[in-house]
Amino acid sequence: MALGRLVARVLLCTSLYGILSSCGKVQETDPRVPIAFKAEAGTQADTKAPGTLLSSFSVNTFTLFGTSTEADGTTSTVFDGYTVRYDGGWFYKGIGSQELQYWDKYASGYSFSAVAGGTADGGTATFTEATAGDRNFVALEKDNQVEPSDFCKVVDLQFSRLLSRVRFAFYEEMADWQVKDISFTLNGTVVTKGDYSVDLADGSFSVSNISSESALDGSVHGILGNTVATAKAGSFTEVLPYRHTAPMTLTIHSYTFVDPVNGNEYQFSPETEVTIPTDKSAWDLNHSYTYVLKVSEAEVQFALSIDLSIHDWMNISHDTVLE
Repeated sequence: MALGRLVARVLLCTSLYGILSSCGKVQETDPRVPIAFKAEAGTQADTKAPGTLLSSFSVNTFTLFGTSTEADGTTSTVFDGYTVRYDGGWFYKGIGSQELQYWDKYASGYSFSAVAGGTADGGTATFTEATAGDRNFVALEKDNQVEPSDFCKVVDLQFSRLLSRVRFAFYEEMADWQVKDISFTLNGTVVTKGDYSVDLADGSFSVSNISSESALDGSVHGILGNTVATAKAGSFTEVLPYRHTAPMTLTIHSYTFVDPVNGNEYQFSPETEVTIPTDKSAWDLNHSYTYVLKVSEAEVQFALSIDLSIHDWMNISHDTVLE
């Protein structure tokens, strides 16, 4: 009986690891699990709504890199710049000499990175003459780590856009007046075209051959709220990432006071300037920035009320307020 139980146990184990019986025939299968992917990218800064590269941006190919880390800490290359294309799913086998790659159950983790719309040499993505309207994306290693508990699952590659978005919001603390309809200009380096080099490990970047506008014009329409939460925001302007090395200046060209008692309106053109310090002037890729300003009572001052609200486009990250 003991021998019978042993034989039964061996047969069961064998069937689980690749020997399948059907109609009296024995068929061998590969017990390894291929590494497979899907690809997403954030689409809306205010809701963090995810969308696929294909459906939201019509991007159907990207270049993939990946490494596995062994238990002893050594690293092995798994994907060395594979081309991945969409054909009812994301596939890489059969493109050139590319073969399926399989999960190593003895590894301690995997790291993946990718680039769409540019070129890459492994650790660095390059985008030449990029503009804010281009479909340029990077999947960073820091956002695409896979732990052993997720081995054998489809890897959900999270892509970031080579893009920043900037807007301004205002609220008022006036005792006897309401404020509405503010027009302004931001003076600083607003990159409209440039050559970018992006580190696929962490998203840090450098930019050269910049074509830029020296100013960004904007406006806010309607009655302002009287708290940060009810601040009236203008539209986002899409710009390319840039880290300013000098303060920026926001110039208030005009605004309108409204007497809430009789509805009379009074328009002013003060040309008031507000300084945005250098440490609040870093625009990273895949982020949306909202600068919130307060209109205060004393001599009608415009002041940066909270330093900066940053909202990452990625659906896996969190809101942050820099202090």
